[in-house]
Amino acid sequence: MLTRLVVLGCLMQWPMSGYQIQLILQVSQTEQWAGILPGSVYHALKKLETEGMVILKETEKTGNRLKSIYEITPEGKDEFTKLLKEAWQKPCLHFPANIYGALSFLNSSQLDEVLPLIDTQIVMLKAELDEWNNGETAKKRFFSTELPDYIKAIFENGRKHIELDIEFLKKLQQTLPEEKLTGGFYGKPDIQ
Repeated sequence: MLTRLVVLGCLMQWPMSGYQIQLILQVSQTEQWAGILPGSVYHALKKLETEGMVILKETEKTGNRLKSIYEITPEGKDEFTKLLKEAWQKPCLHFPANIYGALSFLNSSQLDEVLPLIDTQIVMLKAELDEWNNGETAKKRFFSTELPDYIKAIFENGRKHIELDIEFLKKLQQTLPEEKLTGGFYGKPDIQ
């Protein structure tokens, strides 16, 4: 759903090629939070074309390459509106589910293996935070205007999530060595 929403959203701006959509996603660091792989853009365009949501407007020759320019159709605009509404109707919760799952079944004998991985996770999140901040700077340069407040809010929200995850991991570094971990949520339950 997200890839369709993003591709159609880009085409709502003006007709463009898959490469142009990828470039916009790359420059604005959308790939970082959306997880849309480059091949997904082309796959979505082909599927949307088959479904009549976009049409091939023209083909341009650039050097030895052909560039397909896609345009959104009225059906595609309706689909975009539908996807937009669906996106607003789902709660958007941020949970580092992998870490929560791993913590839920961690036992004390695994701490020596896990604590260095927490350090690694913090380093990766700090790099992510740098990329996030660089994305905001790049977006400002790319569009060469002051970013609208809602775009600033996106970057601020993402930054806060990353910072909270770093804070959470640092807390784990401090508290885990002192905990008696049983390998489950609460230890062995008294179930008969």
